[in-house]
Amino acid sequence: MITRRHFLGRTALLAATALAGRALADPTDAGNRMLFGYPYGAVGSKLASALLPLLAAEGGPSYHLVNQEGRNTRLASETAAHATPDGSTLLQAISSSLTLVASIYKDVKFDPVHDFTPLACVGESPYALAVGSIVPRSVTDLKGYLDWVEQNPDFRTIGVSVYGTVGHLAVRTLAVDTGTTLRAQPYQGTVPMMTDLRNQQLAAGILAPGSGAGIGPQADIRSIGVTSRQRLFAWPDQPTLAEQGASNMDFINWFAWYTQAAVPAAKLQALHQAIARMQASPAYDTTLKNLLLAPASLSPEQITARLRDETARYKALVQSFNITRFD
Repeated sequence: MITRRHFLGRTALLAATALAGRALADPTDAGNRMLFGYPYGAVGSKLASALLPLLAAEGGPSYHLVNQEGRNTRLASETAAHATPDGSTLLQAISSSLTLVASIYKDVKFDPVHDFTPLACVGESPYALAVGSIVPRSVTDLKGYLDWVEQNPDFRTIGVSVYGTVGHLAVRTLAVDTGTTLRAQPYQGTVPMMTDLRNQQLAAGILAPGSGAGIGPQADIRSIGVTSRQRLFAWPDQPTLAEQGASNMDFINWFAWYTQAAVPAAKLQALHQAIARMQASPAYDTTLKNLLLAPASLSPEQITARLRDETARYKALVQSFNITRFD
């Protein structure tokens, strides 16, 4: 039997395709909008494109996604922080856009803690260290990759989607833990990095598992391990990078929705209730599983605490790795 909730959920998932077509809209467009600082095509874009119709289907406001690139994700956060605090502008942020920003950049025009009110955490995932087509298919683990890089030192760079991300820290951690000269190569998003992996211009990259990295001999971009302490739920037979010798590797990225700190309490309550209904729907669970994201049910207070804790941890890592701060 098809219930109304299942019908709405299915309709919302189909509508995500139409919403995706609006993802490059002008951030000054009228109407409710959700800003995201990464290029279209990233896992976060797919996530928001799928979840926003579900939010509307559960009685929440209708928002359109705006991929507002610029200043290495800072522009979207700045725009959201200074938008009219009436609930019409939301921010979807990948955690490193808020937890690393003050340690990586000198020019930050928002306060990650005081300018925003957290609404919900909408999924988390480790990164995968994935190799591309230039790496022989016989290479299936970290040792094999490091041995191959030793024989092919021109390919010691590892791609990361944006400068100053958790992926950047993961590359530095991998280099230190393994005593190698691996180094990060920043890109402007995931799509061009994956193109270089497929075209043999890049040997390895740090990717969200849901962005297209697979495992096994048939995958064109192959994961050889993930950056978390726990194995990825979808790949239970693949050891983590920590299990393979990178003992300090422990990085998870998470997505959260925010609005301005000054949004009225009644508006916040309505948003929280609609998001809670969305997260209780079967379609929400399906969306996360399809993108290889695990649910992370956190209260607004817990999101803020996690933000503070990771900010402090990453600041210490940036200093220990002597990562250059940019304007």
